[in-house]
Amino acid sequence: MAHVLSVHDLSLSFPGVQALRGVDAEFRTGEVHAVVGANGAGKSTLMKVLSGLYTHYTGEIRLDGRPVRIHNPAEARALGIDIVYQEVDAALVPSVSVAENIALDWLTHGAGSRRAWVRWRDVYALGKEALATLGIELDVRRPVASLSLAEKQLVLIARSIVERRRFLILDEPTAALSAQESEELFRVIRDLVRRDQIGVLFISHRIPELYAIGDRITIMRDGQVVHRGRLNEIQPEAIVRAMLGRTLSASSPARKKPGSDERPILAVQGLADREGRIDGVSFHVRPGEVVGIAGLVGAGKTELCQALIGARPIRRGTIVLRDRAVRLRNPGEAVRHGIVLVPEERRKEGLWLDASVAWNLTIAALDRMSPWGILRSGAIEHESDAMIRTLGIKTPHPHQAVAYLSGGNQQKVVIGRWLLRQADVYLFDEPTKGIDVGAKAEILDLIRRLAEAGKAVLYATSEFAELLQVADRIYVMYAGKIVRELADEAATESKLLYYASGGM
Repeated sequence: MAHVLSVHDLSLSFPGVQALRGVDAEFRTGEVHAVVGANGAGKSTLMKVLSGLYTHYTGEIRLDGRPVRIHNPAEARALGIDIVYQEVDAALVPSVSVAENIALDWLTHGAGSRRAWVRWRDVYALGKEALATLGIELDVRRPVASLSLAEKQLVLIARSIVERRRFLILDEPTAALSAQESEELFRVIRDLVRRDQIGVLFISHRIPELYAIGDRITIMRDGQVVHRGRLNEIQPEAIVRAMLGRTLSASSPARKKPGSDERPILAVQGLADREGRIDGVSFHVRPGEVVGIAGLVGAGKTELCQALIGARPIRRGTIVLRDRAVRLRNPGEAVRHGIVLVPEERRKEGLWLDASVAWNLTIAALDRMSPWGILRSGAIEHESDAMIRTLGIKTPHPHQAVAYLSGGNQQKVVIGRWLLRQADVYLFDEPTKGIDVGAKAEILDLIRRLAEAGKAVLYATSEFAELLQVADRIYVMYAGKIVRELADEAATESKLLYYASGGM
């Protein structure tokens, strides 16, 4: 008998944001149900409610028609609902074996927890049985830390099988997988649904994947459900229209055209990395030009930016800076060549959180402030004060630890560091992620001013509306490749989403 998980008039808000608005949706076992929407549509919020992470909702959740209240993830799992997040490492214990990770719930809350000691033979047997059920060959004694991302996802799915979950939520499961790894995952999903009658809630931005694996679809926009039905009854273009609320013919704001006769500052030809995350990428950026790299999660944007600064090994291809081919072996060499990156994860990769604002701003330009190897503290004070005023960084004083600044002001500190360094090529990877509307507008304005000063700017983001405001040309990435170049009136938010989702 099929089980039914449903939500009725479900709403949830955060300070200043209405994340879900009266959502009605229904999911059944024995089916793959695609849940899609543009960034901020509410799909991940809905999944976090169902998995017990967000509990301050109004409305009702029902399981087989019976109202249930989910107060935490343990209660969700007890009801047979499990979730595999995109960040799989957060749900695994890397230092222990595959079998121990598969049997984790069994060891801590299940039958294994009622024993006075652990019988490792049973743990390994449980792991082998779960993997065999999925048709996967993997050494159950192998440390999880040594697995690939695709293998880690399969370990988490195997854990759900051991606990006999009814509903399995997969949040962007293929975002960082190769085509071969994705197909293996799809095989596992199909077998689970057909053989064990599990219901799979599948979140993805990649439209071709939906048709490859899905039975039904729920489309969300602005916290509401705007379409429900069978996947074979809706066309890809209609999915995009429902996600955005616009047609493919919507026009974009006009943008200026830099001189097409100027030679590029940065030219990339046939770039590919060793892991296959980027494959045969070619593009160029001229002085005074903002070039966009549009792509969804897992498209390869971040990996491309890392390769351009020497932080990711290149298998083939060339990088040309001002007509000279360069081989960048590390980010330090990239900085010396005048190419810098404002990374997506600013707190992990862009800042020393415990250090001061002044130190974070000036660290990349200390050679200019240290004639004959003597560090001039007065120069550091002067340069950091000037940059704080220029960028409008809100801090009580330059010696404030950068960890205590807001997200937008932290981002300004990262950008200010490279302004002091005087680079030629600026790479921005999701520069407005996690910042408020006011700071976002200031950063977009700063990017325009960088281009007006003759810099070459590469702007990689999944926020397509922002690209339409600042970019002169836009390249669209999908599955590690550039699939389309758009400019002027040819670029619309709908078209960017269509091509970034795998539309041809």
